[in-house]
Amino acid sequence: MNRPYIICHMVTSIDGKVTGKFLELEAGLKAAEQYYKIHREFGADGFICGRLTMEGSFTGGWYPDLTAFQGQKMEREDYIATYDALVCAVAFDTHGKLGWKDSVIHDEDPGYDNAHIVEVLSEDVEDAYLAYLRSIGVSYVFAGEKEIDVELALYKLWHNCIGTKFLLEGGSILNGAFARADVIDELSLVQAPVLGKKADKPLFYDEVAGDYQLMKAEVLELCVWLRYHSNSYNAKPRLKLSVVIGAMEAASDEWQYFYDLKTHESIWFSEYGGFDDEEERELLEEEPERFIRLPSKYEIREYSIMEEFVESLPEGAMQNQLYNAIRGRGAFRRFKDGVNRMGIAKQWHNYQDNAHREIAIRWCRDNEYEYWEE
Repeated sequence: MNRPYIICHMVTSIDGKVTGKFLELEAGLKAAEQYYKIHREFGADGFICGRLTMEGSFTGGWYPDLTAFQGQKMEREDYIATYDALVCAVAFDTHGKLGWKDSVIHDEDPGYDNAHIVEVLSEDVEDAYLAYLRSIGVSYVFAGEKEIDVELALYKLWHNCIGTKFLLEGGSILNGAFARADVIDELSLVQAPVLGKKADKPLFYDEVAGDYQLMKAEVLELCVWLRYHSNSYNAKPRLKLSVVIGAMEAASDEWQYFYDLKTHESIWFSEYGGFDDEEERELLEEEPERFIRLPSKYEIREYSIMEEFVESLPEGAMQNQLYNAIRGRGAFRRFKDGVNRMGIAKQWHNYQDNAHREIAIRWCRDNEYEYWEE
């Protein structure tokens, strides 16, 4: 599954419209404010929009004079102008119609400003347009001969190290194309309490049926924020961090834990006693793609956490005593007795909990799993 994690992030009406006069009402404007705030807080590697959305939001319909670039022959090879961009603006621009004046977005919203532009194109784009993009430092990738293959485009974004998590922000046609390709992992919908009109565009144009699980419903000012994760087996996993942490803490030489992507709970297996529930054995055999093997106890390195905790203490007798306590056999018992005797057991447990959380996050990131915290 070599592609980025895709979150379809949109403002909608109650009836699922994403364009229309309702966006100009007070409730629509408040929903848009929350939408932009959430966009910034996601911390994604970039955002993805279709040509019309990019044109309406950023280029204003301008198109460059390509006269100076006529006659140049350009190979149909991906061109990455920079690998150092903190955020990328990915434009699905099949035939190369967007008029960029610079290699980055210029916008008053810091969530969009200075985003490096990456064009996703078909191979029948004009040579002069490619030469122009290179002249101003805009990156581009090819994802089809005459039309864009969404799955190939996402693979190119991943393969070229452009990003591992993107916000899909429309329009309706592009959202529908992603839905039909079954590559939307999550929906983030800021819903205004208004109804759209029949002519307004829906969230997905010509979509196919999909099954999503509600993860979060939060009431904001004059709107609600709904988050769903796809139940499709093609979706990239999103794990509950507390379950990962709990399994890591409980794991031993005997027990191996698995994450259930459907229930967001863990099950365990022992080579001596089998599963804690025989039905779980059958599930693991019948639906192996539903489960992820969670890290073992060796991922935690508890002794190293103790050492780091001791090093974090102020220099003095307490630190020296604990240094001596963790040397040799019986180190864990002596350390536990020591922190209890010194009255710093709570401080140690807080440090330990934070360390376990950071290890779980690192494991998720190393394995390209998204995660959430309750």
